[in-house]
Amino acid sequence: MPPYMTCPAQPNITIMNKMYTLTVRDIIAGRGKHTQAHPANIIYRWIIRLNQSIFCDAPSDGSKGRIGKWTLAKIRQVLRGFFLRKSIQCAADGTKQVAWSILDDQTCLKKVLHALR
Repeated sequence: MPPYMTCPAQPNITIMNKMYTLTVRDIIAGRGKHTQAHPANIIYRWIIRLNQSIFCDAPSDGSKGRIGKWTLAKIRQVLRGFFLRKSIQCAADGTKQVAWSILDDQTCLKKVLHALR
């Protein structure tokens, strides 16, 4: 097998130690056409757009943080899915496999706050 098709020996790295299967209700973290076209990401961006003016008009960082938390709660209430990040894992035979890692709450909030800016 060519070297570019194999993975170095390293442990699987997951966030929250949980691997997950992607569904249409899950928000994909990252960039690219696949991410932009995913149904949950389209709804996510719509909810973000609805709350951007409220966020921008907020007088302080504390109120912006509360708006971010509220927006994250609304996203989870509407979609009932997870924020996921694609990760490449190495199988025992050295081939690469795609897996989805669930992001922790703090990372999700950072992503929402960044999108609201």
